[in-house]
Amino acid sequence: MYIFFIGILEDLYRNINPRYRLIAAFLSGLGFVALTGYSVDNIDFLPIDQLLSVYIVSLLFTSFAMSGVLNSINIIDGFHGLACGSLIIMLSAFAIIGWKIQDLLIFNLSVLTIFIFFGFLVINFPFGYIFLGDSGAYFGGFILSAIAVMLPSRNPEISSWVSFLICLYPITETLFSIYRKIKRK
Repeated sequence: MYIFFIGILEDLYRNINPRYRLIAAFLSGLGFVALTGYSVDNIDFLPIDQLLSVYIVSLLFTSFAMSGVLNSINIIDGFHGLACGSLIIMLSAFAIIGWKIQDLLIFNLSVLTIFIFFGFLVINFPFGYIFLGDSGAYFGGFILSAIAVMLPSRNPEISSWVSFLICLYPITETLFSIYRKIKRK
């Protein structure tokens, strides 16, 4: 998890180039796929699925998707518990699905991470005394994206779109943030 250590450095020194953080996020995704073997190799759209059946394409796509999700969590951190609350909601959805399909790994990872962020939220809400920081937001985003990749990989009856829809809020918030910055120049 290269991104966690880059996040700690950013929290401490506030001078890490965003390009290095993006590279670290991408490398974290590469490391996840390489170490676990889980990747996005099917999105239920035949032309894309044929591309994703090539390991290197699946590896790069999964790493890109994971880095996008974990960076989007970092972007929404800063609004009095928004990232933390969003993570709890999204992880709850994964926990419910894991419970329903009896995938205890997905369920346990989701519930454990929910408790981690719930503990932080109890201390921090409603006044937002502290933020998760880059390391906390990157950690939460990494775990969320890892679970999102693992769910359809471990359970072929679950579409990859389920994971995408669960993670849709931070993705759209990031896209709107980019749009607003481009519009303002």
